Amino acid sequence: MSTTDTSPVAPEVRHFLARVRHELADLDPEEVSDMTDGLEADLTELVAERGARALGSPVEYADELRAAAGLEVRVSGRPGRPGAPVGRAVGEAVDGLFDSVRRRAEGLLDRLPSDARPLLAWLRPLWWVARAWIALQVAVWSASAMFGIGYYEEYWDIVPHARGWGWVLLALLVAGSVLVGLGRLWPGGRRGALARTVLLLLNVLAVGLVPTTLAMVRNQSEVRDDAYSAGFDSGYRSGTAAAEPSETGIDHQAGIYSSGRWVTNIYPYDASGKPLVGVQLFDQLGKPISVVSAPECPDDVGGWTVNPVEQDTNCWDVKGTGETVQGRVPYPWTNGATQLENVFPLPTRLQDDLHRAADAFTQPDPPAIGELPLESVPPVSLPGVTPSVQAPPAKAAK
Repeated sequence: MSTTDTSPVAPEVRHFLARVRHELADLDPEEVSDMTDGLEADLTELVAERGARALGSPVEYADELRAAAGLEVRVSGRPGRPGAPVGRAVGEAVDGLFDSVRRRAEGLLDRLPSDARPLLAWLRPLWWVARAWIALQVAVWSASAMFGIGYYEEYWDIVPHARGWGWVLLALLVAGSVLVGLGRLWPGGRRGALARTVLLLLNVLAVGLVPTTLAMVRNQSEVRDDAYSAGFDSGYRSGTAAAEPSETGIDHQAGIYSSGRWVTNIYPYDASGKPLVGVQLFDQLGKPISVVSAPECPDDVGGWTVNPVEQDTNCWDVKGTGETVQGRVPYPWTNGATQLENVFPLPTRLQDDLHRAADAFTQPDPPAIGELPLESVPPVSLPGVTPSVQAPPAKAAK
C-alpha cells in the first residue's frame, strides 16, 4: 500500500517512525512499507492533541506492528544486519537511555503553560541557524590557523569573508542544519544509537562554543572606531612627528602611517604617470582601506596637522592671537546613502566648524579635490603585466 500525503509531518513523528522502521529492518522493505506507510498523518494528529509523549516507545510500537501483521514478535536483541551481540546490546542500551531522557524532557515540557509552547517551537529553528553560524566561524578560524591565511586576528566578523564565500557557506550550512533538525539528513534522519550520539555531541559542542564565538565576534566598524579613538588619543599626546614604530616596523594606529605621520589623503596615479580620481582601494582581505579622515588645522611651518574633532571643533591661530582660523575638512565619496572612506582622493573643504556639514555639496563652496601634490609621475611597467586603462567612450550608433 502506498499513499501520498502533503500535510506537514511533525519532527517528533518523523524521528519516531525512523526508529520504528529501524526496529523492523530485518523484514522485507516492501513489508515494512506496507506496515508503516500512512502513519505520519495519524501520529502527527496524535502529537498535536496529546503531545509527543503519546508516541511511546518505538520498540514497543514496532512489536505491536509485527503482532498486528501476524509476525513473530522478537524477544530480545536488535534486528537488522548481523553483527557482534555485544555491539547490538550496547546500541540497545544507548537507545533506551536516549528514549528515557527524551520522555522525561517531554514530560517537563507538557507541564509548561500552553502559551510557552509556541516560544519553544520558535526557538528550535533559531537554534538550527545558530549552530550553522557557529560551525562556519569555527571552520573558517580552523582553516586560517592551519594554513596560515591570517584571516582572524583580534576579532571575528559576524559573517567571515572567507575569500568572498562567507555568505554562500553560511547558506549551505544553515540548509544542512535545518535538514538535520527536521530528520531528513544524517545524523538527524535514521536515529540509531550512533547517529543519536553523534548529533548529541555536535549539539553539546556547539552550545559550549556559543560564549567564545559571541565574545570573539565584533562588528568591523566598531573595531575600527575603537582603534581610531585610541590612535588619536595616543598620537595627540605624543605628537605625530615623534611617533615610534613597533618592533615589526608597523605602527598599530588607526588609518595609515607614513614616515611617522598620519596619512590623511591618497593621490593615485596610473601606469603612465597620470593622476586618477575616484579610485577604490581594498586590502589583501577585501576590506576597505581608509586613512585618518579627520580635520586638519594649519601649523606653524605652513603645513597642516591632524586635529581630532573630539579635542576641539575649531582651528586656532598658531601665532597666538586667540582667533580661530579655517580648517580643512575631508568628505567621503558616497554610494547612494552609504559613505565610503576608501575612495581617493578625498574631496576637502575649508570651513570654520570642523564638523562635516550635511549640506556641504549644495553650498557655494562645496568640497573639491585639492591641488595635486604632483602633476604627473614617471611611467612604470612590469614584464608580462598589462596596466589598467580607461576605455574610450562608446560611439553613438548611427
